[in-house]
Amino acid sequence: MLARIRTASLWGLEAFPIECEIDVGPGLPGFILVGLPDASAREARDRIWPALRNTGFVVPDRRVTVNLAPAERRKEGASADLAIAIGILCATNQAPAGRLRDPDVAPEFAEVMSEAQRDATRPGAGAGTEVTPAGGIGSGASREAGPTSLGTVGTGSGASFGITPERGPAGLFSTGPGAGNDVAASVHDVDTAGHEHQVLGRLGPVAALGEISLDGTVRGVRGTLSLADALVRDGVTTLLCAAEAAPEAALVEALTVHPVRDLRQAAAWLRGADLPRQAPAPPDREATHAGDFADVRGQVLARRAVEIAAAGGHHALLVGPPGSGKSMLARRVPGVLPPLGADEAVTVTRLHSIAGLRPPGRGLMRARPFRAPHHSLSRAGLIGGGSPPRPGELSLAHHGVLFLDELSEYPRGLLDALREPLETGSVCISRARATVEFPARALLIAAMNPCCCVANLSGLRGKAGNPARSISTSSFPTRIRSTMASTTCRFSSPLRSGQRSSRLWASARTLSLERNWIFRKSTSPWSLGISSSRALERSSSGR
Repeated sequence: MLARIRTASLWGLEAFPIECEIDVGPGLPGFILVGLPDASAREARDRIWPALRNTGFVVPDRRVTVNLAPAERRKEGASADLAIAIGILCATNQAPAGRLRDPDVAPEFAEVMSEAQRDATRPGAGAGTEVTPAGGIGSGASREAGPTSLGTVGTGSGASFGITPERGPAGLFSTGPGAGNDVAASVHDVDTAGHEHQVLGRLGPVAALGEISLDGTVRGVRGTLSLADALVRDGVTTLLCAAEAAPEAALVEALTVHPVRDLRQAAAWLRGADLPRQAPAPPDREATHAGDFADVRGQVLARRAVEIAAAGGHHALLVGPPGSGKSMLARRVPGVLPPLGADEAVTVTRLHSIAGLRPPGRGLMRARPFRAPHHSLSRAGLIGGGSPPRPGELSLAHHGVLFLDELSEYPRGLLDALREPLETGSVCISRARATVEFPARALLIAAMNPCCCVANLSGLRGKAGNPARSISTSSFPTRIRSTMASTTCRFSSPLRSGQRSSRLWASARTLSLERNWIFRKSTSPWSLGISSSRALERSSSGR
């Protein structure tokens, strides 16, 4: 017997709907999963079979074939476990499949079954009797083939011709010549199968999402928000989802989400029981950031530069000796940024959900993200990649702050990968089967030491080091896209409120005047990067 239900799988930031087809037919006992599943999806049998036994259901002793359509797209993760388990229950007649069908077709199917059952039990329906169930499909020698060309039933012989199922809805049966009531039962089963195939041709607006554990409980999967959104676009109106992830799925409008804790609840819903409708998860509480700019004493110019960069969305480069407060200033930038808007919150929440950084079931994010990766990360970790593609640190900082500390320690090729994302605000990852685009509009704040030497901690130039050599190790395209540059200076004692360092302000004024001249005179951004390095050198020498 065949059962069908909808589910979904992730691919990048988006998801795509899957039509899960489960067939339980004759053959040696076994389980075959087709449709390009990955390793975790292929392990569904090892999870579902113990779950069926531990929840009191019968494990099928026949050949089970599961197809995840479309077959040409790779399926990732265990999000289809619940759908496969429900399909097996329906295909083995352990649960009715009426709720999985299209409601516009199911009443007609029920009417045909009732008429066929009355004809089967009608007195005198023996040999030579023509049985004509309701629905317009006749029988006898002049009967035309039904929608699936199931064959004909001749009159006067009591025998059934064409396809005769081995196992009908009521169990095993066999049709032989000369048995009148068996003829009626045979017609009922053949016609029922024909109409059932017609019903299965139109899937109902029901889908299932969740991973099955060995004891039958249903676990949430990552990316539930994207999965639910893809199902709604495919016409789904009812979703059976893991209880822990149901609040996240309920964030999608026009979707009725029923939380399911185990397979028993799913089977009860199929039998007609009502499950509560899940309410959407409330947004996250307003984040309390670890620090505030009020904690910073001194560094008036650097603090002002970072505030302007945060207000205008300008990338910033902080240059100063160790311990001067570069990282302290950068980590306090999210505290002055406004909360995420409605559309921004949905996008950021989806990114963090598919990356597995948020537990299933949480609401929309309100605080802007702050990402500070180590300089040893890979290119795929920075801009995204893998198969299937995953978002990188740049995309995870979308609408937030990406802080690259010790910029001179990052490999040149790694920073060169930031060329296009910083300009376009998105990352396009191309693979052989598909192309994925991740949003990547983040505020980049970088910090670096002026040189490798730290002998002179009060200025920008070391006694034995060369500032130009250290600055040149940072990526040239990245530096020209840093529209603001500021210098930090380490003081022997913290400044009091209102105090200023004359040398710091003199260096900043020189830098500001030269950058203004650069913006007026330069015709291409490449000259801007060269002049910026020269400006930093001049400001360090106090000229």
